Amino acid sequence: MRTRRTANWFFGAPVRPNRFFSALVICLALVCINGCSVAYYMQAVGGQMRVLRLREPIDKLLGDPDTDADLKERLRRVQEIRNFASDTLGLPENGSYRYYADLQRPFAVWNVFAAPEFSIEAVDSCFLVIGCVAYRGYFKEASAQRYAKRMAKKGNDIYVAGITAYSTLGRFDDPVFNTMIYWDDWHLAGVIFHELAHQWLYVKSDSAFSEGFATVVEEYAVSEWLQSQESHREFAHFQDRGASRAIFARITGAAREGLKIIYAADDSDDHKRREKKRIFFELKEEFHRLSKENPDFENFAAFFEQDLNNAHLVSVATYYELLPDLRCLLHEAASNQLDVFLALATELAAFKDKESRLQRLRAHCQRPATRRAESRLSLVIAGPSQPGISLEK
Repeated sequence: MRTRRTANWFFGAPVRPNRFFSALVICLALVCINGCSVAYYMQAVGGQMRVLRLREPIDKLLGDPDTDADLKERLRRVQEIRNFASDTLGLPENGSYRYYADLQRPFAVWNVFAAPEFSIEAVDSCFLVIGCVAYRGYFKEASAQRYAKRMAKKGNDIYVAGITAYSTLGRFDDPVFNTMIYWDDWHLAGVIFHELAHQWLYVKSDSAFSEGFATVVEEYAVSEWLQSQESHREFAHFQDRGASRAIFARITGAAREGLKIIYAADDSDDHKRREKKRIFFELKEEFHRLSKENPDFENFAAFFEQDLNNAHLVSVATYYELLPDLRCLLHEAASNQLDVFLALATELAAFKDKESRLQRLRAHCQRPATRRAESRLSLVIAGPSQPGISLEK
């Protein structure tokens, strides 16, 4: 009997020689160009090959009497979500998420985020195909931790995050993993929609735009899916989590803005360290205050229980920094039409540099560079001679 494996809430057939060659070529194309070792390249190839070996067609599992009944129920739901993605939303129709893989671990990969001690900008890792991204991924936690230690010895803040799903951008038929299969429907659907959106559009060397685009598609698609299912309870949970995400993005964004001011000031390193420590302390205090007002916000407790640093904020900004602008593009410029939104986003993707892309994005909705919102955090991150800062995300 197949046994049910517990998935962490937080982020088949033997491989034929020609498939191995395909994996080898793609992993070579993805290999780092700024200091990645042969060992990094080999773990990437080996990790992806293992995923391919573990994949099993969902149709086959559903027809197998030895498949666990609970797993069958979840796989049927995956099929419904996957069909809705292509048949109703027009997301890519291919073999992705028509397979299941039990990786026998709680996360699919571990991403290492790094940032200098006095900067909230990522130490990027650059690849030949996908460009520069704000993290470096590993299939084994021990490997990720070793790399994190090396980056820390160079004076960087580091954060190692377990990731429950990832996309090969359509280069392989990505499976649904055990790490996500037992999530609530809205959460499971969101990951599938998000990763398929990456296959629709991915902007090289602009993680914030790519992740923001996929997140907006995810939000729109989950809403459409739940309404089609008349899942009122699930829809309420989805809305609650959306409200919590907005709070999370707002207070972490406020902390980032406060740190920008501190790091740019002509003060001693010791003074900057004290101010940095104060901001992260007040950020945690703000979380505890807000979680009392909004019980759903407790879902972010694991994040705030860590020893927070610049790298944690880098990981958040990668997904949330451009969300307000891209939501605006969907709701105002595209009038909630997903195909129009895709066309507009594709037009923006053609810009060669981030700054031009961002200026054009904001011009679509005539938005200011930032939108301010009231927050108690704005009172505590302000330095003695600096105004309070708060970002609405």
